Amino acid sequence: ATKHGARPPDAPREPLLARQDPITAPLKAATVQFEPTMFEKERTIARLLDLVGEAAQAGAKLIVTPEMGTTGYCWFDRDEVAPFVEPVPGPTTERFAAVARQHGCYIVVGMPEVDAQTNLYYNAAVLIGPQGVVGTHRKTHPYISEPKWSAPGDLGHQVFDTPIGRIAILVCMAIHFLETARLAGLGAAAIICLSSNCLAGRAPGLRRATRPGE
Repeated sequence: ATKHGARPPDAPREPLLARQDPITAPLKAATVQFEPTMFEKERTIARLLDLVGEAAQAGAKLIVTPEMGTTGYCWFDRDEVAPFVEPVPGPTTERFAAVARQHGCYIVVGMPEVDAQTNLYYNAAVLIGPQGVVGTHRKTHPYISEPKWSAPGDLGHQVFDTPIGRIAILVCMAIHFLETARLAGLGAAAIICLSSNCLAGRAPGLRRATRPGE
């Protein structure tokens, strides 16, 4: 640098992305196509655990479940979702951690989270591995009624180190804002998991959302 701190024009530039070793070993990943049943949390979680277990038995080392897959979606307001929220870690994350321990895999679980410190609710996606919760992503771009019950995500766009690679998580609407994926890339994510859900019964049709003039 010059005495004023400016970079000489011929000086080598630092890479924008943090250094990241590529994933060299084959990695089998799976997504769970599943429609959770609202107001039937136990039945829904039991079925989701079965499907995750099937994927793990088939050799998947990374398994991504739907947004709010443990309880269903969309919730009208805070009172309606209140009986179904949980802290992270909590009873539901431990049930999925048991599957992760049994099969040596990593699972992204979508669920409504309550922050024990603030009592705020979040639309969360939790990365769970053999040792338990690796990290949590809280949805940053709300959809429809979410502002009536879910606080905006306040954990940023983290990248989590795991033995299978550096993993980032996005939830649903974030995919429409490419900056979110860029942030994961700048954090040297090797894998970006997108957890999403779209239930026509409680959400407007896509044509209504994209063609309001008609």
